[in-house]
Amino acid sequence: MNPTELMRGEVLRLRGSDRSGRRLLACVEIQLFTIFWEKNVRRELASLAAENRIKLFGWDGREARPPSEWPNAEEFSENSPEGVPVRVELLD
Repeated sequence: MNPTELMRGEVLRLRGSDRSGRRLLACVEIQLFTIFWEKNVRRELASLAAENRIKLFGWDGREARPPSEWPNAEEFSENSPEGVPVRVELLD
């Protein structure tokens, strides 16, 4: 399932949370979805870096480091400061 399908599924899941038959009003916080997308993009970039297709550097709060210097790939994608860009160097 791709990220778009996951997002659609989560929104539509809200529809089934009211069993009384009443119309359900849901407030969706868009920022939560952007965090979800950002983490997925970071995972994909880390995969490309692991395949030596790009060089990738992420800010850890003190300095820009490649994913290989983070404790693990999950740490790179899940605990990087939100909204902070990553540096991507394209390889020949």
